[in-house]
Amino acid sequence: MDQDFYIQLIHQSLRGELLGADEERLSEWRKATPENQLLEEQVRKGWELSQHYEPELTLDSAAAFNQLRTRVRAHEAEQNQDETPEEPPMAARVRQLPNPRWKGLSIAAAIALLFVAAFLLWPSEQTSELIIAAATDEPKDVFLPDGSTVTLRENSQLEYPATFPVNQRDVRLSGEAFFQVTPDANAPFTVDAGNQVSVRVLGTSFLVKASDPTTEVRVSVESGRVALLAPGGLDSLLLAKGKAGRFRPGSEPLRLTEFRPNDTAWKTGAMSFVNQPLSSVIADLSDQYGTTITLLNPDMADCRFTGRFPSFSLAEILDALKDNYGLEWQQKSTVYELSQGVCQ
Repeated sequence: MDQDFYIQLIHQSLRGELLGADEERLSEWRKATPENQLLEEQVRKGWELSQHYEPELTLDSAAAFNQLRTRVRAHEAEQNQDETPEEPPMAARVRQLPNPRWKGLSIAAAIALLFVAAFLLWPSEQTSELIIAAATDEPKDVFLPDGSTVTLRENSQLEYPATFPVNQRDVRLSGEAFFQVTPDANAPFTVDAGNQVSVRVLGTSFLVKASDPTTEVRVSVESGRVALLAPGGLDSLLLAKGKAGRFRPGSEPLRLTEFRPNDTAWKTGAMSFVNQPLSSVIADLSDQYGTTITLLNPDMADCRFTGRFPSFSLAEILDALKDNYGLEWQQKSTVYELSQGVCQ
């Protein structure tokens, strides 16, 4: 069934008007996918927000609703004329009732528009000063009003309100950051990663990399569970502890990817490799130092490397690879080239 139909059922449930088969139908739809649960939560949140606002102006909701309903039905009448070129007799017109489902959807659409109009007209009592935190040359810890902690990587920025509303915690990230979110089942924590991609949790620790959201947004989960949501919230990827996922615009936007412990090396100041392919080691080093490292000998790509560097420089790690495999390395401008080597 159409998504709008279930939105109508959710509204009926919130008003205490849902009975019998419809209640069971809504329950089955809710359990079908995590996306359905997120949609219901969003509808409920919008409903709850509308209950907390008291307008400073008089809004004739009945008149507005009737006007919208009249326009919707006029549009339906135009469509019906195309299907029935000859006008039926008056008695037939009286008996000709509209499809009850589509009637409900039209009314639901009008109600939705009315809620949007009222929400925009009513002044918010929960507006809050927007705070912008930026890390320039080194990582920076940011302490949010709910007790959560965010560590920003250099050249990254975070926007958040001075006070979170009662039932939501929304922030905006540009760049890369590690989040340690204080649990609150009544207030989901949402990270806007740009390009309409978002990350949603209740309480957990995770990394978000959104340096260029038009190309890729990457999420790595250290604890708890995280939902990576595609633009519009129409698709999501649920990630548990030790899992990673990424979003890339294209035919397969959401996808599980390799969890890389060294993704947070910029925060911890240490890098660790355990039986890791040399190709993966080089990828981690390139990301950590923001440079390009090229392995010229393809036979070395699958060689395994184990080592830990509690404090390190790129030259020190490359020297360790040189000692282990007989590799030679040289720097050419911002590019490092690794040549020769024997896989042991």
